[in-house]
Amino acid sequence: MLHDNLNNFVAVINLLGIIAFAFSGALAAIRREVDVVGIPMLSLVACSFGGLTRDILIGDFPPELMRSNFILGLAIASGIFARIFYDRLTRFHRVIDFFDALGLGLFAVVGASKGLSFGITPTWSVGLGLITAVGGGVARDILLAQVPSLLKSEIYANPAPLVALIFVAGTNPWPAKGNIFTAFGAVTASGLRLLATPPNLHCRRLV
Repeated sequence: MLHDNLNNFVAVINLLGIIAFAFSGALAAIRREVDVVGIPMLSLVACSFGGLTRDILIGDFPPELMRSNFILGLAIASGIFARIFYDRLTRFHRVIDFFDALGLGLFAVVGASKGLSFGITPTWSVGLGLITAVGGGVARDILLAQVPSLLKSEIYANPAPLVALIFVAGTNPWPAKGNIFTAFGAVTASGLRLLATPPNLHCRRLV
């Protein structure tokens, strides 16, 4: 029962992470004036590339992305929503940073959890958490002809292994408290990523 509850909680975390990175990709594409076809494409890449890479590495075939149309549909919906409400969303100064930070923390937990469930060692499960967390953002930035944030800021990736480590170290000896460690780790990583954004980006307007 406890294991089922943890799996259900991680599934919710995964859904929130997909939504966060889907919006991150769509908003970044709109800001760079990508065409109407490219917006959902960037949204899909941002929310799925890290998980796709993780699944290939651990031999989970077909990858989660290709088992249903849910992630694809969510990416398209996020792109449409972001395009329609872009002007309103840009009233918030750090909207892309917020979604990017949220996705980073959430996906780090998802990647580490899936690694453990496939019998991967705790150390490599932490690595899978990092790959899941940063893969989509790196692919998004490359497609937009930008230097990935991972290479510009040391703090960008640092919270990801931290949250994965918190999850792995906490759920192994205390599985009953898995949900607590999951939530704490995700919030910690997202908060550190957002707070560590360079000062010159704090007042960035997405125009």
